[in-house]
Amino acid sequence: MFCSPIIAQNGEVVIYTGTNFTGANMALRGNWSGGSISGLIFERRIKSVRIPAGYRVTMFAEKNYRGASTGVLTEDWNPGPGAYWINRVRSIRVDRAEIQPPITPGDFPVIYAQANYSGPAEAIENGFAGRSDWEGSPHRIRSIRVPAGWKLTLYTERNYRGTETSISSSISWEPGAYWNGRVRSIHAERTNVPPPVPGDPVIYAQINFNGPAMAIVRDWPELRDWDGSPHHVRSIRVPQGRPIMVYEKKNYRGKSYLVTSDWTPQPGDWWYGRIRSIKVNPGPQPR
Repeated sequence: MFCSPIIAQNGEVVIYTGTNFTGANMALRGNWSGGSISGLIFERRIKSVRIPAGYRVTMFAEKNYRGASTGVLTEDWNPGPGAYWINRVRSIRVDRAEIQPPITPGDFPVIYAQANYSGPAEAIENGFAGRSDWEGSPHRIRSIRVPAGWKLTLYTERNYRGTETSISSSISWEPGAYWNGRVRSIHAERTNVPPPVPGDPVIYAQINFNGPAMAIVRDWPELRDWDGSPHHVRSIRVPQGRPIMVYEKKNYRGKSYLVTSDWTPQPGDWWYGRIRSIKVNPGPQPR
């Protein structure tokens, strides 16, 4: 009896009775201690194995994971005719390798459309009220990277409603898990915003004092490299007694705003990303 070839997907290891992933085949959703599978005999008949990313496979010469072993395999196994392990495998252990989420610029939480932090992604800088393009048209949230110092509250409905749960570390849901694809909105809370430090004012390219930074030690009539090419000013550290005046245009023109303490405008604030020049210690201001 032969089955049409299938490809490893959704975390399934696939064993084949032919080389080059041909012949009778079966998907393993866990360990195989030996014996027939769905009426098919695979003991001492396995010649190739598909191993998806994030999984580890060890094959044994005896049932119940005993006898000689291949060692840990993390990629597709297809040794070709004449190889030692051809037709010798009688049991297989399948382990899930821990996949670390990638580090991203700004160190913000990131939602992913696929498990294991893969596929289309979007950083969550200031919460996520929900959008149709992350509700299955075309994506769903299936894994989330949570950097250290962040707490996320997940909701099953838009605008922070419905069933909720909280996470403070990265998570990748298995198929069938309750929260896999159900997240519709996310409240993001930073729990470790660093305290103010003495010294000069410092501008940051991201909110909450993250990303590329530069100390402001003198007046800056034109903030080159900070007008969107490549950065915008999105938060500022202002030590006590060191106020600064920010301006919407270069050469201290346009709207101005006196900043006397740490400041992190949020998306939607008029000043978010608009600062083009800065004066330090601007002195008394007119009433």
